Amino acid sequence: MRLPKSTLLLAVMCLPMAIDGVSECRADIHDPPMVSYGPIRKLGRGIGNLAFGGSEIYNSLDEINTKEGNSGAASYGLVRGVTRTLTRMGAGLFEIVTWPFPTTRGTYEPILRQPVPWMQRGFEDFPPELGFETRMDYCRIQTFYTRIP
Repeated sequence: MRLPKSTLLLAVMCLPMAIDGVSECRADIHDPPMVSYGPIRKLGRGIGNLAFGGSEIYNSLDEINTKEGNSGAASYGLVRGVTRTLTRMGAGLFEIVTWPFPTTRGTYEPILRQPVPWMQRGFEDFPPELGFETRMDYCRIQTFYTRIP
């Protein structure tokens, strides 16, 4: 049985497209989802937590002062800030010492528990920034009279 010329021509034209589609399907394995957590990020996270973990005290004082008031900030806010600072600095030291090894369930994820939106517990990857950082998305409105020379 002979194939018509149009079917043979169609098969010859579709063959390169089929091969090209297969080559595109394997491109996803070169950048797996867990590539963002690697040993270099773990080392940087450890250095950041150890060096800037003290900002947890100021952040906790400000957060509790906003929610609970001055007396809550002076008591609970200070204790919470000191414990979060010591926890973050201890985790930073641990991550600096063990940076080449996957220690958290066989991965390089942070050892500190991630924050849950509806709870007050958990830690971000890096320490909080203080309010005077220049990359914050809030600032006063610049007008002719308030412009700094």
